[in-house]
Amino acid sequence: MEYLRDTNICIYIIKKRPEIVLERFKELPLGSVGIQLSPWLNWSLG
Repeated sequence: MEYLRDTNICIYIIKKRPEIVLERFKELPLGSVGIQLSPWLNWSLG
């Protein structure tokens, strides 16, 4: 894992705004991006 994304970046990617963030994310190799556990738990458990 090369990159660890925070909550704000994940929200930008989900909302596709700004579009440059999503485009940059798509260019990264599979498996090179991670997310912290706490934001993931917040999203999955509400």
